[in-house]
Amino acid sequence: MRHFTGNAKIKWNVYLGQPFVFDELDRTELEVHPLDYGQVASALLSDKVIGWVQGNCEIGPRALGNRSILAAPFSKVTP
Repeated sequence: MRHFTGNAKIKWNVYLGQPFVFDELDRTELEVHPLDYGQVASALLSDKVIGWVQGNCEIGPRALGNRSILAAPFSKVTP
């Protein structure tokens, strides 16, 4: 880094990953909505699974938050 910039310090944070890209795929069974916490809560109460996407991808050992799968932890699965 010092060789290329004259500065040995690297500017880094966990949100330096790639931005989200909407790939071409069959979205007939998917719903895309702007963020509404009430709608998220209602969907979870209805036993829906949510793919949460926002901002850039995280990098590192604790990469959580911007790419998540949410599901209701209080649902009971019966055999």
